[in-house]
Parts: sequence; C-alpha cells; structure tokens
Amino acid sequence: MEYRVHPSFGRFFLVVFSTSFLASAAAFIGGFVILLGGGQTRHAMASFGLFLVIKGVAATVIFRRLFRIRCPECGGATRTVAEGAFWRAVCDTCQVSWRLTQRLIVGKPPKPRRKTSGA
Repeated sequence: MEYRVHPSFGRFFLVVFSTSFLASAAAFIGGFVILLGGGQTRHAMASFGLFLVIKGVAATVIFRRLFRIRCPECGGATRTVAEGAFWRAVCDTCQVSWRLTQRLIVGKPPKPRRKTSGA
C-alpha cells in the first residue's frame, strides 16, 4: 500500500477552523462588550449562545467531512481510520492510504528519508 498526504483536506480544515474561530471570537467579545457596557443580560447570553452554536456547527462539519472523503486518484469512496494522533483515508481500489493533516508547507513537501541498512 502506498502512503500519501491528501491534497485538499488540510485546506478545507484550515478554512472551516479559521472562519469559525473568527466568528466565534467576535460573538464572545460581543457578549462581554454588551455586559460591560451595561446592556441587558439576555442579549449577552444570546451572544454567548451564538458562540456555542458556531463552535458546534464547525465541529459537526469537520467531523462529517472526515468520514465522507473521496479518493483524489480515482474519485471512489474511502474508509477513514484513526492511526494514533492522525487520521487516514484508505482507498481499497487504488491501494493508497491518504494522510489527513493540515498541510502548512508552501511549495513541495520535503522528501521522506530513506532507511539505510546499518552494516
């Protein structure tokens, strides 16, 4: 079986995570501003509730996407398995195991090191 890094899952994860982080931070800070400004408690609680809803929706979107990954090679369905701290999408048709990770490297990834037999 061949092992590769999935080309688009990391980008999807970063977009959803950063968007939800910014929106939830705005809702959370808005709740504090309402409370400190002498506003009504129900408005502040609505803002804090919005914070929780945004985080819940983002977690649901990422979790659902994790188990509905298509193979970039053949477009077929994959099965997602946990491997330690990482997740892999395994395509049985192509015999490729796709590592699902946030790819923060710009350009080409470094080449893997070859194992040398010690003599």
